[in-house]
Amino acid sequence: MGSFTADGNGHITAALEDVTDAGSLPQLVQFTGGSYSIQANGRGTLTLVSATGGLQMSIALNSGNAGVMIQIDLNATSSGSFTRQTPAAFTQTAIAGPYAFDISGTTIPNTSASAAPSSVVGQITTNGAGNIQGGLFDSNDGGILLSAQLIAAGGTYQMDPANGTNFGRGTIDFAGLSFVFYIVDGTRFKLIEDDGKFATLAMHCSRAPRSPRKTRVQW
Repeated sequence: MGSFTADGNGHITAALEDVTDAGSLPQLVQFTGGSYSIQANGRGTLTLVSATGGLQMSIALNSGNAGVMIQIDLNATSSGSFTRQTPAAFTQTAIAGPYAFDISGTTIPNTSASAAPSSVVGQITTNGAGNIQGGLFDSNDGGILLSAQLIAAGGTYQMDPANGTNFGRGTIDFAGLSFVFYIVDGTRFKLIEDDGKFATLAMHCSRAPRSPRKTRVQW
């Protein structure tokens, strides 16, 4: 999960990503640049360059604000989506109010048991000052069901001092789990778990998204 900035002329001017593999602790990868091209039918390619190599993706636009991507460089298997960000929302105060969340992934077994699919939906309430005031969740963890479980107050969130302003990156902790997040706009942010307990991705949302205006993209 990460963020890149496109200049509208085929160049990637900045990019960052958090990478995890089978529940390993995420690694932060800084890209030095890259390029992209879009055909008339909305299909194209995206290349991100880093000091150790980079990523090559095939992309397809769903609209002027979003699209899907799949890795094609044969170094790994990955796919996902990208959404234009609103840099004006890259602040702690932009995360305020109730957020519904939908988390899915796999458990990371600490015994000989096999990994199992895990899904959690729920809601947290944030106060715009870095505090989570509580919430509720329902989960299905490998067939073990929990319903209407309370999330205690006391969780926190904060922007990344080094990468929050440019990429909307931050960290958040609640319900005993820790995540890295990337802000999409004033209504949405996406997460990747960074504590190694599960291998999960999530998206939070509250109200209808506003139309972003800058070509800064989160995936």
